[in-house]
Amino acid sequence: MRRKSFWVTVLASFASLFLGAAPALAQTQATTGVIEGTVTDPSGGVVSGATVTMTNTGTGYERQVTTNESGFYRGVLLPLGAYKVTVEKSGFATMMIKDVELTLGASNTINAALKLQSGAEQITVTSEEPLVHASQTETSAGLDAQQLHSVPVSNRNYLDLLTLTPNVSISNGTDGPEINVNGQKGTQTSFNVDGANANNVFFGEQRGGQRPVANVGLEAVREFQVVAEGAPAEFGGYSGAFINVVTKSGTNDFHGSLFHLQDLEALTAALADGSSLNGYHREQYGASLGGPIKKDKLFFFGTYEGANTRFNTNNSLVHCCTVTAANGIATFASPANGGVPADLNQIFTTRFGSPEAGPIKRTNDLQSFLVKGDWIPNARHNVTLRHYFARSIQDNGTFDIPTFGRTANGQERSKSNTFVGSWTWAISSKYLNEFRFEYGRENRPRTQVLPPDLPDTSIGACTQPDDFSSPVAGCFAGGSAIGNGRNYRFGRPFFHPSFVVDEQFQESDNFSIITGNHAVKFGFMVDNIRVQNFFAGFARGRYTFDTVEGFLNYINLGPTFVECADGTSGTSGNFGSTLAGNATCLNNSANIVGPLLLYLQFAPVGSATLAQASNNNFHQFESGLFLQDKWQARPGLTISYGLRWDNYNQRDPILPPAQTRIGQFLGNPAFRSNGTVPSYHKAFQPRLGIAWDPWHNGKTVIRANGGMFFSRLPALIVANGTANNGALGATIFEASFLNGPANAFNLGFLVPPVYPDCATGTFAPPICPTPANFSPFDPGVVLFAKDFVYPRSLQASLWVERQIAKDWAISAGFNYALGTHQNRVEGFNVPPANGTGPDGRTLYTGNGGSGPFSGPGGNGSGIATFSSLLTSNATSVYRSFAVKVDKKYSRNILLSAQYTYAHDDDQDSNERDQFTAKFSDPKNFGPEHGPSDRDRRHRFSAFALWNLPWGFSWSNTFSAFSATPRSLLCNFDANGDSFSDNDRVFTDGHGNYSCGAGGVGNIIDLGSGKTATLVGALTGGHDSGRNTFRKGDQYFDWSMRIQKDFRIHDRLKLSPSAEIFNIIGGDNLRFPVCGELRGCFDGTFLQIPGDPRRARLGLRLEW
Repeated sequence: MRRKSFWVTVLASFASLFLGAAPALAQTQATTGVIEGTVTDPSGGVVSGATVTMTNTGTGYERQVTTNESGFYRGVLLPLGAYKVTVEKSGFATMMIKDVELTLGASNTINAALKLQSGAEQITVTSEEPLVHASQTETSAGLDAQQLHSVPVSNRNYLDLLTLTPNVSISNGTDGPEINVNGQKGTQTSFNVDGANANNVFFGEQRGGQRPVANVGLEAVREFQVVAEGAPAEFGGYSGAFINVVTKSGTNDFHGSLFHLQDLEALTAALADGSSLNGYHREQYGASLGGPIKKDKLFFFGTYEGANTRFNTNNSLVHCCTVTAANGIATFASPANGGVPADLNQIFTTRFGSPEAGPIKRTNDLQSFLVKGDWIPNARHNVTLRHYFARSIQDNGTFDIPTFGRTANGQERSKSNTFVGSWTWAISSKYLNEFRFEYGRENRPRTQVLPPDLPDTSIGACTQPDDFSSPVAGCFAGGSAIGNGRNYRFGRPFFHPSFVVDEQFQESDNFSIITGNHAVKFGFMVDNIRVQNFFAGFARGRYTFDTVEGFLNYINLGPTFVECADGTSGTSGNFGSTLAGNATCLNNSANIVGPLLLYLQFAPVGSATLAQASNNNFHQFESGLFLQDKWQARPGLTISYGLRWDNYNQRDPILPPAQTRIGQFLGNPAFRSNGTVPSYHKAFQPRLGIAWDPWHNGKTVIRANGGMFFSRLPALIVANGTANNGALGATIFEASFLNGPANAFNLGFLVPPVYPDCATGTFAPPICPTPANFSPFDPGVVLFAKDFVYPRSLQASLWVERQIAKDWAISAGFNYALGTHQNRVEGFNVPPANGTGPDGRTLYTGNGGSGPFSGPGGNGSGIATFSSLLTSNATSVYRSFAVKVDKKYSRNILLSAQYTYAHDDDQDSNERDQFTAKFSDPKNFGPEHGPSDRDRRHRFSAFALWNLPWGFSWSNTFSAFSATPRSLLCNFDANGDSFSDNDRVFTDGHGNYSCGAGGVGNIIDLGSGKTATLVGALTGGHDSGRNTFRKGDQYFDWSMRIQKDFRIHDRLKLSPSAEIFNIIGGDNLRFPVCGELRGCFDGTFLQIPGDPRRARLGLRLEW
């Protein structure tokens, strides 16, 4: 009856929280650890009623519990650090177990075998850190304090060390490197610092961003943990891994540090493409101090870190090679056929007053500080307050591509403040409560740096090659040795200026009940999100040209110059006129295909001002609730089970959908959207974890986990889904194929704009002129499907961990993750099918015109054909086998190594881009299933520390990853569906490849030094498959640190060091996630060559 009444009480408390409080995520195991065990007598019988006192030797914090009828005890929510465990029972000698090191998320099993009392004796034993945590049900890995601060870290960012753990990889995303764990997208990875949310909820990444600065400085980090599989129900809001970081705290001893690190150009090798980081100089410096304000009661800790980076890069803006005919039309020609280089820098300087050649000065300045206080008023209470501030400024940090001009860049800034407080209350040895609050604010402004203010201008290669080719022949003569077809870019990036302010107000409360062999926990948390978003995308306009020759003809002959699909070109008036003596495109039944592939320009709608049309401010409210139990079912068997519920409430549209361009379609059942961003209230997630020690000796554990995980949506997607509907602002679009139609935009546009002007007239800063009461023609819209469901992952794992020697352990396991309801961008108003092409692909009748075709209406107006519908019908599957070997620190050596073999497949790898179509055929998604953009089949990493004689230490890290996949792309609209950058090459399976008539003669790279020339027709042609080829971005890095410690005083240590990164000088190429740069809308591109071999000198003082 007593057990029954207990569960009634638990469930009643749980229900009251569910009904009376707004719930959300709660992650208390992200900051603490557990000490548990069994107390026995000399005969091996259990001892009930024994008093177990766990004392943190650094702070004096104390927790006292009593063993139950099974002799079992458990201390939960214990702050990390070194403990002594004292066991007392009348009739037995007191036993003290010292040096119990409690690490993040660990469940340390400390058993005590008491001896009969013979006088006032105390038995003291020294604990050895367990290699195997036999009662821990989740699969996790990380680096503790010694490991974290011993290995070489290039950027002093703990995130750089995540790949030292199994099932973690790094992929290039739309705005920088993405951290992918267990096959999940980067936006589905959760970052937590001291148990509080450390995510930027707008972009779906860590606070501080992917490029500028970590969400906490390395000097402040005590340790981190990656929970890749089996997270209990208290973890939620994300379907990927949970990366937990704990910062350092003050103790009863004063301790601190000063350090300075320096990189120089003289210690830096050339990049993989032969270029150098001219004037390269980086300084990293900082300090820390912690200690007692009042012994055993009040402590402080603080850090400061800074970094300043300077270097210059040169660009290459000479295009090879062009010949100009007597009629003034430029065409590509090899040098043997009279082609001469075209210097784009000279053209932009003389024609537009814009010197574009380098050197381009790049900076990266970082600052961060942390202040933390801990108060232990008595044994029942532990209060912590923390403030973290970080700021970064990057000049010319937007793009780093050698074929981009100096104006195609900007300043990237980030400033964040985080305030976190927590209060742990041990009401009794059985009842504990933890309350936590957080306020976080991050501001991300982006501005252009260099004048003049030209439009964003993207110019493709001299033909349509695959972007990951090598220079082989034809167009590639004199091209870049590292692919990307020498795409050029000039002018203000289309997303400048912009800023996002992300504010989060978060609070949580969790209640734990320790009864018998159960540790029950239930809790809630609310997350109130406020977003301020200014984005006037395309305010200066964006031009996309097919080739350098097309650009030259456009600016020299005017915007009436057109290129036809049959290879002819010339200057056009209206439709039906001749093209420089040749037949018209229409008379030849050939579409206009260039040179201006796309022109986009932002404009406020109606009477809206720029501020009204560009500001998109909104709130989100997310909440969740959990109940879980960790049950010691019997000696050697621990079962964790629970249930979580997450609730996602989204904003209302800026205008009611009925008042927007889609209002005319809402009454049609065939219309797949209602114009809103769906909220979701059904995210129920059961979790189960089992840890079995079959021999009850703490040396072997078998872990099995299974569970369901839902993931939140980045607010960026929400913003676009409610603002990009023609409500307040719209995007004007033009292209060469629209030459001629009168009043195409109700403004009398007959031809695209004269470069570098706007479609609405001469540019007048800060935006193009806006006509009064402007109403766009068929704007592109971004909509959510009515049946949209939040991303879900069904996960399972099976691992075995075994201590194989005194200091050695090995673990191996299988991970499986099935992603359902994954996001996919579909073409909303694709044109109807129009037969089959000569290579076997389905053809469509569109050429970028207006819909709605497959949409709901029949009048062919209202929505552009390239509109986007965000659906949730894609899937993903991740399967992996990993093995890990660990040697704990002994005999002056520490070692850890892991290897992961994985298949990461999906149908759409899009992270947060709602504009770029990834499908090859808009009505057939079957061929889209294949390796994900993240897929790296083989991943190996290791780190080692060896403390040598005479105060020397030598540490190493090793990382090796296989290449990521790619598709063979045509890089033009081969099927006429109005999407020009996603059509894949077709093959007959016998070494012949085709993109139809428009691609004949183009050269594609098949990898391993093999190429193929495209043909026009195929027998039995079929899609070559999504991501069936590999990029050349395989990765290998070996880095080391050598350090010498000089003891100046008992507590003062001076340590000079030398570090070498990328010792073997691996290329480590970094290709952008998009198929080619010409039509890419990503927010940043890094330099394609990876970081070169370089050395760093340092000096550190500790006390």
